[in-house]
Amino acid sequence: MASALKNPSSSRNIPLDYRRRHLLWVGLAVLSLNLIALLLSEVFILSSFRDLEEERIREHADRAVNTLAREGEFLRRMVVDEAFWDKAYAFAADPGSNDMTGDMTAETLEEGRLSAIIMTDAEGRILFSCGYDLDAGSESSVAPVLLENLFPIQKRLTEGEIGSVQVGLLFARPYPFQVAAAPILKSDGTGPGRGMLLYARELNPGRIDKLGELIQLDLGIDSEKNLQTADSGVAVRRQGGTISAHVNLPDLLGRPGGALDVTIDRLIYSRGRASVRYFLCWTLGSSLLFALLAIWLLNRVSRLDARRAERDRLVRNLLERSGEAIFLIGMTDGRVLEANPRGRELFPLKEKAPRAENVFRTPEGNPFWEELSGQVREGLGNFSAELQNRSGQALWCEGSATQVSGEEDHYLLLQIRDVSTQKAAEDALKASAERYRQLFENSPLPMWVVDMENLRYLDVNQTALETYGYSREEFLAMPVLNPRPAGDGTRFPEVVSREKGGEDSVGPWPHRCKDGRILDMEIVRKEIPFADRSALLVMAEDMTEKESLRREADQVSRLAALGELAAGVAHEINNPNGMILRNLDFIGDILSDALPLLEKEGEAGLQLGGLDFSQVRTEVPQLIDDMQQGAGHIRDIVRDMKDFVRLDDPSDDGPLDLNEAVATAVRLLDGPIRKATDAFELQLGDDLPPGVGSSRQIGQVVLNLVMNACQSLPDRSRGILVRTRFDPAKKRILAEVIDQGRGVAKEDLERLTDPFFTTRREQGGTGLGLSVSARIVKQHRGTLSFQTEPGKGTQVTLALPVA
Repeated sequence: MASALKNPSSSRNIPLDYRRRHLLWVGLAVLSLNLIALLLSEVFILSSFRDLEEERIREHADRAVNTLAREGEFLRRMVVDEAFWDKAYAFAADPGSNDMTGDMTAETLEEGRLSAIIMTDAEGRILFSCGYDLDAGSESSVAPVLLENLFPIQKRLTEGEIGSVQVGLLFARPYPFQVAAAPILKSDGTGPGRGMLLYARELNPGRIDKLGELIQLDLGIDSEKNLQTADSGVAVRRQGGTISAHVNLPDLLGRPGGALDVTIDRLIYSRGRASVRYFLCWTLGSSLLFALLAIWLLNRVSRLDARRAERDRLVRNLLERSGEAIFLIGMTDGRVLEANPRGRELFPLKEKAPRAENVFRTPEGNPFWEELSGQVREGLGNFSAELQNRSGQALWCEGSATQVSGEEDHYLLLQIRDVSTQKAAEDALKASAERYRQLFENSPLPMWVVDMENLRYLDVNQTALETYGYSREEFLAMPVLNPRPAGDGTRFPEVVSREKGGEDSVGPWPHRCKDGRILDMEIVRKEIPFADRSALLVMAEDMTEKESLRREADQVSRLAALGELAAGVAHEINNPNGMILRNLDFIGDILSDALPLLEKEGEAGLQLGGLDFSQVRTEVPQLIDDMQQGAGHIRDIVRDMKDFVRLDDPSDDGPLDLNEAVATAVRLLDGPIRKATDAFELQLGDDLPPGVGSSRQIGQVVLNLVMNACQSLPDRSRGILVRTRFDPAKKRILAEVIDQGRGVAKEDLERLTDPFFTTRREQGGTGLGLSVSARIVKQHRGTLSFQTEPGKGTQVTLALPVA
């Protein structure tokens, strides 16, 4: 390919007259082109920009006038609200009839941004007037121009239709006023009118500047200027770098008014003039460049023709038959000199010899040529990059660049292969790997990967980190025996051998969290290849809650069995106890009848059962009463036990008597209470409203709470208070169990209702009482709260909604 660049033909054989004649034509073409460009820019382009800026300033003038009109409309609405009012109507007729003036204070003017308020009667006499300096924020005298024009304004009101309002400008020195005047009418807008209410706002420079800031324009009002303009009422003037529009503003009373000035910078014209200058400079530069290029071409045409012919003859077949895109690029100017059909297919060349930085660009639009030429100079010819052709198509390319030398210049031979298909396949593979990575990371179950060779953690997902409480670095740094409790590692060799034997699940297995909690985890494992090594994919499922539910189900089953047993025992006890009660009544009747008959014998020293008749007469009835009470107590205990252990069903839910449920629970615990304390007190509230729910379930909750209170007392001198009451503010019925026991530690308070949590494990506590109670209370839409102080006791409050 280098030989194609040798022996360029000389340009000295080009005739001198031929070159001069073409040089003259080039000069005339350059001069004509610049004159035409100058004429076109002045006649057409700049005049268009002037028309455009005049149109823009007229639009701004319309905005400014509309802004003043909106201000006037706001003022009109304010004065109408006050003038069309029965209170103002009465005040105009009799100023002493109400405190109308009390509503028109300095605060009223400040809030309404008003400079004056004036009220007159039907004859034009001023009933009330108040001036205000908005800049100083204090009261001031009413402007003379307002007082002088009260009569003409009121006259215009009376001459118009009833309810008409006069809104406009009063021009005076130094500043005009925006005025709104309305007749004083009734609230329904009927008359006759009793005077006039006038609101005025001074349009001083500060107020005008605020209006200008509102619409982002430079505004001004000249009270003495009224221009003679066209029908549009807008005069446009240009001065230096600004353009102004002057709009005639009529006076409210038809007198000569003033003018509104709107001024803006001539940005449109300035930018247009800059564009024209740029265009002319570009035209001149292009013309000169064209002239220089034409001269250069005249000197180089024969030499380039010879070089191109030689190059074409040597490399044409190679370029056209190659399956790779091949480009020949000049090193000094970076122009693409040649491209084979494959190259033109991948990177279409829309112009002859384009610059390489315009052909080879990244998808972000950055030129790739500079980076590539720098690599070639450093001896790094191979490259891989994503390029974008002129059609916007992104291609992933690999290739090489080689520097070749000719007789007069250095060239770059660029070979490019389109590997977009292979790259897309690689990207799809990476995307697939990322999807599986996301499945691993976002799995709802804890997962990790273990190296089977050195038994170290290779990876862990976010769920595992959140479950065990470790950071990723802490988890991966742990030995594989963690997070198992100390002493539990003896099972691990067995588990590994079982895995190799094909088993894929182990559990439950206790795992220790970072905060010390122990979780029962069900493990599922699968041997997988991971990073070119044998690894174990482990997935864990927390079985703690399931185990808790199973234990609770077992407890419920045992309670159900106990209930069936209690029902049978209660039946066997009730039969003989009922017989005792009936016989005691009969014996009592016999004794009542026999005592009068034995009265005479008793006086003679009669003895019965070794007792004197006087003792029999006093003690035997008492003994019968004691036996009746004891048998009745047995009957109540059996009845309460049957009610307590009886399984509930939805039909049991109904009106709930909290006092009865609490009293029943206390009767059942009479023995444990007497054994635990000498200071037990039961206070049942009066007139408690009924709740909704199961009396047996609520009784079970109270029974658990009282039993816990008895078990917490260190000695019999400590007391227990059980009371019920009604909270009218929250509409809740409350049962409170207050003991003077040992209390509960703060760190255990939040876990009191957790299943199987107990502080009495050594004394046989199961940790299910409060858990079952909390669930029952939740089913009844109630709450169970604890207040405790270690060493002083605990108060448990059961709150239930009323029916």
